[in-house]
Amino acid sequence: ALRDGVVLLALARRETAPAEALEFLQRVGDVLAKYCGGRVREDAIRESFLRIYEVLEEVADGGLPFVTEPAVLTAMLPPKSLVTRVAAAVTGSGGRARETLPEGAISDIPWRANKVRHASNEIYFDIVDTVDATMNADGKLVACEVFSRVAANCKLSGMPDLTLAFNDTSPLRGVRFNPCVRVKRFRADGVLSFVPPDGQFTLCDFSPPSPPAGMLPIYVTPQLAWEISRSDARAVSASGSG
Repeated sequence: ALRDGVVLLALARRETAPAEALEFLQRVGDVLAKYCGGRVREDAIRESFLRIYEVLEEVADGGLPFVTEPAVLTAMLPPKSLVTRVAAAVTGSGGRARETLPEGAISDIPWRANKVRHASNEIYFDIVDTVDATMNADGKLVACEVFSRVAANCKLSGMPDLTLAFNDTSPLRGVRFNPCVRVKRFRADGVLSFVPPDGQFTLCDFSPPSPPAGMLPIYVTPQLAWEISRSDARAVSASGSG
């Protein structure tokens, strides 16, 4: 799996379901992003190598997935920061893992920490579409696929229970939900009922119907602008889309 330019690799001694391995790598990527400031960067991994090594020991136990919820892991092993460094120096703990499990580790909602507080109660949703298209030399569309995801950023206090309804659920083909979504409720009523994780997360991924043959959902018109100076002259391509 590729995450922000970093390759995540899983080795198996025996035959393993590919979906299980890929899902585990996705969880590992989400966990690493929490400890690397939001993006999985090589320099951040090198800087926090010891902490990440401790985290990976909790993520997998004996080669099997164990604790993969970022909320539980960050409560057990707080990410390195100025506050944690000062606290470790004062208490002499050295930033070691907690001897007791956090409260959310054995709850029905392990993805959300207890007693979350925000100054402003708000949540944002964005639908992100990715178009993968192939065109021939004549400019005609050969193949086209659209991949969509609902990205969310939750800044709600307490333990909110939300319901999200769509005007039309037919585009939700091959949908993959976040573990917080109640799948039975969606299959029965067509609505998303969930207790959201805190912070940024992906609510669901899906593949909407492909556009009609020969048509793209966007158009791109290239434009050339000449820049002339004393030393050289060059053409700059600017694409307009709609």
